[in-house]
Amino acid sequence: MIRIEELRLMQRVVAQVAAVEAAAHETYTLAALDRAISQRDGTLEQWHQQLSGSVFSPEISTGFAAAFQRSDERVVLAGDTATAATAERQACDQAWRQSDAHCRQAGSLLAESRRYEARARDEKAMETAADRISLSWRRR
Repeated sequence: MIRIEELRLMQRVVAQVAAVEAAAHETYTLAALDRAISQRDGTLEQWHQQLSGSVFSPEISTGFAAAFQRSDERVVLAGDTATAATAERQACDQAWRQSDAHCRQAGSLLAESRRYEARARDEKAMETAADRISLSWRRR
């Protein structure tokens, strides 16, 4: 039982480390998503300024449109990555909670096992004492 508890403790630590790493990765991907959105919005703003400006250039407008298209694709990819990272973090959090519950259960079972062993020792000691007392009374 002690080894089971030690194993559960190690599993809990591993799950906790995985959860922390997943949370860090999620934070990183959400920051990357924010940067991609900012870049896309900046490109869109520049494109709008060029379109509403006094001098219109089709080549520059086409370049801004292409840049906006690429930045929008990066936003979609960053969003997908952030969604996957969030799902991974949630899965790791769930695994950590489950591992923590298993660890507590193993600790509880170990404590219960120790109580049963102590009770069995006490009962055996009481039986031995009772046998000795009975033997000494019979000899009298």
